[in-house]
Amino acid sequence: MNDFQPKNAYLQFDFPLETNQTGIAFEHPIETIIAYQIHEVKECLEKIDNASQTGKYVAGYMSFEASYAFFNMENKVEFNKNKPLLWFGVFDKSIPLREQSKDTYSISDWKCYTDKETYLHDIYHILSQIKKETFSQINYTAKWHTSFHGDPFAYYADLKKAQEANYCAYLHINNDHILSISPELFFHTEDNEITVRPMKGTIQRGKTYEEDVTQRHWLQNSSKNRYENKLTRDLMMDELQPLTIESSTQISKQYTIETYPTVFQMTSEITGTLKPHTSYTTILNHLFPCTSIAGTPKKDALKWINQLEKLPRDVYCGTIGYIEPNGKAVFNVAIRTITYDTVNNRMLYGAGGAITEQSKANEEYTEMIAKTAFLHRLWEPFALLETIGLHEGQLFLIHEHMERLSKSATYFSIPCDITACKDKLKSYEKSHPHGKWRIRFTLNENGVMQSTIQPHVESFDTQQAIFASQPINKNDLFYYHKTTNRTIYDSFLKEAKNYFDVLLWNENEEITEFTIGNIVIEHKGELLTPPLSSGLLAGTFRQHLIENGIIKEAIILKPDVLQAKSIWLINSVRKWVPIQISS
Repeated sequence: MNDFQPKNAYLQFDFPLETNQTGIAFEHPIETIIAYQIHEVKECLEKIDNASQTGKYVAGYMSFEASYAFFNMENKVEFNKNKPLLWFGVFDKSIPLREQSKDTYSISDWKCYTDKETYLHDIYHILSQIKKETFSQINYTAKWHTSFHGDPFAYYADLKKAQEANYCAYLHINNDHILSISPELFFHTEDNEITVRPMKGTIQRGKTYEEDVTQRHWLQNSSKNRYENKLTRDLMMDELQPLTIESSTQISKQYTIETYPTVFQMTSEITGTLKPHTSYTTILNHLFPCTSIAGTPKKDALKWINQLEKLPRDVYCGTIGYIEPNGKAVFNVAIRTITYDTVNNRMLYGAGGAITEQSKANEEYTEMIAKTAFLHRLWEPFALLETIGLHEGQLFLIHEHMERLSKSATYFSIPCDITACKDKLKSYEKSHPHGKWRIRFTLNENGVMQSTIQPHVESFDTQQAIFASQPINKNDLFYYHKTTNRTIYDSFLKEAKNYFDVLLWNENEEITEFTIGNIVIEHKGELLTPPLSSGLLAGTFRQHLIENGIIKEAIILKPDVLQAKSIWLINSVRKWVPIQISS
């Protein structure tokens, strides 16, 4: 029975293609095509083909469990019979995208239905089956859940900005919302050409520019991830052969590393020329589900996925997309995808990874966790920040400041003309040739520069500071980059209203930094400062002192500070500020 009401459907596709940079949206379908049973899937796909050939737009989704229709597995698997396996609307026209929502929302912490012990146990079981040659690769996933109240479209907008993915989609159908923040293209057809871009190979981003370079290099050269990618790519090459003109299918890109705010991903791209009159039913019959989220051999992997995973994937790992009247079609692989049921205010999210003979259980668990990071990382707009001293017409450590700015701009993918930045700052040397000044320079997410200058008054008095009452989270990357996002320090500064500053420490009780500068202590005749690994900003003056052998890095604990002969707060404007810690 179909209880669908056309007015309750809104579909938005934020796929930034050359011919459609702003995305495309639909509402008020003139017809709906829905399958609740596996045996209905192929019939519905034929209806989609027919509708697309009559000058209509067709848009919607197909769930992961719909794949059982292509492998004659109807009576051998379990799936959610209360949700459509396939839902597509037929539309006369597209509409402008919905304006950004100003409504709010609240969301609880995300929790995984599968504990770490069970997840690792299942991976060991999968590895034993790979040794028995039951299959060579399988994509194993786990479901996460949370309670949600408010506007899901506002949450979608925040997630889309946080992930910066190329194949995002928002679908509101009856009481269900689908928030897909997918970075992966399933297939794109246009002018009889088809492109697929399987994504296989993941590693978490580093917290600093240097860590980031190391992580990217590791993924690029990882034999395990290249093997996963090759298995997926080769199978998709084979799947494309019956669809494309002989000898037209080729690997146009391989082992490409794509950068996202929380992870690096490895992709390969395959292109080919479709045979005349190739239908979307035929394309999906050969390609669905995408190999990157199933396994090889695909049918055997699907059987094991259904046995191992406790909950159906539903839309997650399925596909979401649209077909235009001119024959162009774009579909994503519905990874990084959330479903929201407004009846019970519950959100579900899936994450996992490919398991091969080279997999290590703990690494796979870490990868799965990395794919949930963007759920928790919702940033307010921020700008990169440099605070620079100008003394008698000379900028202090200008090279070091520009190098740090350039590295953070690269890390956050912020446009940065470093020559223009430097020229703007150097102009102050001419306009303010005398006195001591403090320059505040920012570079926003669009690469727009702003700067202000004000007199700097030095003080040589010993200043009072206190220890923070709780540890920092050293995994928060904003401790490693100087930005206008000061929220990480706000709660600590509230404790220090009557003090010059507050001294921070991490979960391991290692000292990190002050909120406006690094720390140096004199301990057993040496000048010491904490290493970056403790969770702190690489201050330019700190780096200058290290490179010149004046101070050196060492892990510093609270007792070391209390027993230190001398303590200083250092930065490139104030230089050395004597500090006394109040207990």
